[in-house]
Amino acid sequence: MAASKVRLFLNHFNEDDVVLDAGCGVGIELNAVSTRVKYSVGLDIDLSNLRTARYLLGNKIQKIDFIRADICHLPFRTSSFSKILCFDVLEHLICPIKAIDGLRSILSSGGECFIRVPNKWTIGEFLLMIVSKQRRSRGLWNVRHVSFLV
Repeated sequence: MAASKVRLFLNHFNEDDVVLDAGCGVGIELNAVSTRVKYSVGLDIDLSNLRTARYLLGNKIQKIDFIRADICHLPFRTSSFSKILCFDVLEHLICPIKAIDGLRSILSSGGECFIRVPNKWTIGEFLLMIVSKQRRSRGLWNVRHVSFLV
């Protein structure tokens, strides 16, 4: 699997943690943390991502559950998780603040939430914006980054 973005924070995870990866994609971050924690949940709205994650993490499934849900309507009780990952998700949402509020409500007291969003002023984001405009003009528009948090 590709290198995880969570590797910089691995020392924050311990064997008692219950982790949510909100917007888990194909499970790269779940793969990195699952051996260090008690239990993890991968949440994504894309069923094909969840299927791929389940396939790629097959040998670790006993410690990981996968849930298809919208991050703006989280199906968890208050204070359910000691750690939450949310990498490269918020910029795809029309309601990023609602998602952040929801994540805060399911984080336990003293828990940690790791959020990553791209910087809209990087060359990669600028090129993505140009390519997206060209694709849209040809009827191929695929909404990618709809919110920028600076």
